[in-house]
Formats: sequence, C-alpha cells, structure tokens
Amino acid sequence: MSKPIVVVVSGALVTKQNRGIGEAICRGVLSLSQPVILYAASRAGKDLQFNPNAATGSQVKYPKLDITDKESIERLVAEIQESENGVDALINNAGVNVDQQYSLENVKLTLATNYEGTLRMNSAFLPLIRSRKGRIVNLSSIGSMLKPYSPEIQERFRSVQSLEDVDRLRQEYVENVKNRTETESGWGGQRRAYSVSKALINGLTRVLARHEEKRGSGMGEH
Repeated sequence: MSKPIVVVVSGALVTKQNRGIGEAICRGVLSLSQPVILYAASRAGKDLQFNPNAATGSQVKYPKLDITDKESIERLVAEIQESENGVDALINNAGVNVDQQYSLENVKLTLATNYEGTLRMNSAFLPLIRSRKGRIVNLSSIGSMLKPYSPEIQERFRSVQSLEDVDRLRQEYVENVKNRTETESGWGGQRRAYSVSKALINGLTRVLARHEEKRGSGMGEH
C-alpha cells in the first residue's frame, strides 16, 4: 500500500456562518483511491463522523483550530510535525461572513479571520508543506472580484509585490470603514468586508506563490 498523503482542512465543521464547503472538501478528500490522513480541523474540534475509506486504510483526526489564535495554529503544526513530519496539502477554508451585522468591530473580525488567519496558516505550515513539495489551497470567492472598486484600488490589488503591499490595502480599508468613507474612497460601499477579505487573500496568495517559485520549493503559482 502506498504511503498516506497528509491533508489539513480548516473550517471543516458546518456552522451558521458557512455553507458546508469544508465538510464537502473533507468528504472529497476521503473519496480518493489512495490512503489519506485527514486533519479535519474546526474551532470546536468536533468529531464529524466522516467515514474514511477502509480499503485504503485512511484515517481522520479532528483537531481544535482557531485560525485567529497564533498559539492554536502552532499547537496543530507541532502535533502534525511530530506525527507525520510533513503535509501534502493544506486547504484554508475557515472564514466568517458577518456583513449583515455591519460594524467596525465586525469588519475587523472578518479581516482578522479570513485574511490574517489565512496568512498565519500559510506562514506556519510552509515548512511542513515544503518538506513534501506539497500544495496550499487558499479558498477565495466570487466576491473577491475587483469590479466594484475604483480603478486605482483595482490596480493596487493587481500589482501587489509584497505582503506589505497587501497589508496596506487592509489598513486603508479599515480606516475608511472607521471614517465611514468606504464609498467615496473607492471601496464599493458598505457591507463589503467579506469581499475585501477575499480580495486580500488573492493578493497574499500571489505574493507567496511568487516567493516560493523564486525559492525553488516546487510550490509556485498554479
């Protein structure tokens, strides 16, 4: 039997704030014809009672993971490092959408979870991914389309060269929300924190992919 591939999926638990994409991803991973060790992670660490393919000898683990908490991420990385010594695929699915309760606090929560949490996951897991020449999948959304934004902001998103460029966009958006100037500043109006967070994820993904390609880690843009 071939060596199991190690897959980590965040946001595996269906909640009021997601549509069950993480669960569907996990079920898809477990349907593979090769052995898999799946880490189906969620904030609750709940046993989701997935049925691994007995014929392939696949396994499922249900770790607790809060992607807004650096220590929570580090604990999971350490656990996988000790048990598996590498990761073949990291699928960053965890996220929130609370734009219906639009406020500065919820905008900050959305960006801290979707954008900053995804960035932390990428940074923390990169050594484990590199060791297997694996892949990172950062889930985006049709909401990440740049059409609603001003031409200037669209161009800034398209031309990001560094994580600092991406984070400046985040900071400016939060400042505009604080000042209630989202529309006149070119952000397409209110209730767009989720969409902005996904556009920021697209930006950080491009930056990190280019960096890995230059580094020769085998993880360039695909």
